[in-house]
Order: sequence, then C-alpha cells, then structure tokens
Amino acid sequence: MKNIIFVIITTVVVLGFYGLVLGYENNLDEFLVYYDEITIESGDTIWSIASKYSDGRIDINKYCNEIMKINNMKSDKIVSGHRIIVPIYK
Repeated sequence: MKNIIFVIITTVVVLGFYGLVLGYENNLDEFLVYYDEITIESGDTIWSIASKYSDGRIDINKYCNEIMKINNMKSDKIVSGHRIIVPIYK
C-alpha cells in the first residue's frame, strides 16, 4: 500500500514539474511583434544582433532562427551594409 501511494505521489510531482516546464517554454506566439529594419555593421553576426534586440524572455537560438526565417536566409552569413528585418517582441 505504501509503495502504491509513493508511486502515485511521485507521478503527480513529476507530471506537475513537467507541466511547469512546458508552461514556461518560450513561445513566440504569446508576444506582440513589431519589426525594425536595420543595417548590418562590420563585425555583426546574427547572434550579436539577436542578443542586442532580444529582451531575454525568448531563447536566443529561437530568436536567431526567427530572424533568419523572416529574412529568407539559408545561412547565418551576413554582409556589412545589407539591411535585414528584426522582430521586436513585446
């Protein structure tokens, strides 16, 4: 009987923790989005641009992928002087 209760309590705790983790996962659909067109400067990378424009609530890898998707980029290579669109999540 004690083993059954232990298994039930453990299962509830694990599932509850799993639900919390999923609930706090960064979901871009939950934010208002604005777009800004920026000029790439010497030394910029997708990562540095994402770090500059991210507010910390969104996973930086997801944000980099979103920038690349919006700009139809197949590679993370960018050229100084080119312009790209950056999403701003509020």
